[in-house]
Amino acid sequence: MKIKYLVVGILAVGIFCGVSPVSAQRGPGFGGADGGMMRQGKMRMGPEKLFRNLDLTADQKAKLLDVRQAMEKELLPYEQKNEPLMIKMREEMTKDSPDLRTIENYLKEINQNRLNVELKRTEFMLKSWVILTPDQKEKFRKTEKEIWNKMKKGDR
Repeated sequence: MKIKYLVVGILAVGIFCGVSPVSAQRGPGFGGADGGMMRQGKMRMGPEKLFRNLDLTADQKAKLLDVRQAMEKELLPYEQKNEPLMIKMREEMTKDSPDLRTIENYLKEINQNRLNVELKRTEFMLKSWVILTPDQKEKFRKTEKEIWNKMKKGDR
């Protein structure tokens, strides 16, 4: 019996620290007010930061905006599903006798929604990539590498 409470306690700490609603992770625009995304305490670059210095044409900006808006519409249902699931999961975890199976099922559904969100973001990046010229793609790669190097060093 004590092991069950220990497992649920460890799971609860992990969940409270590591799982937050997707809608709260992203700000306005491509990936947050600063162009990046916060994920479990780590900075994750967002496309706005990468696209900022590419000298995009008005046509490219319009196309990228269209692709991003379509992605946002597709993300919304997944984001909206996770918040109530997390509330239900937390309620289950704080019961006198929490059911590990129920918590596991909530986690599976939450993680499936998160996977769908990441797949939609990946689709966005792939659709965005074909809009760029070869020179812009090279500059994008350079900027991306610089951002990752800064993140590795802890500079955000």
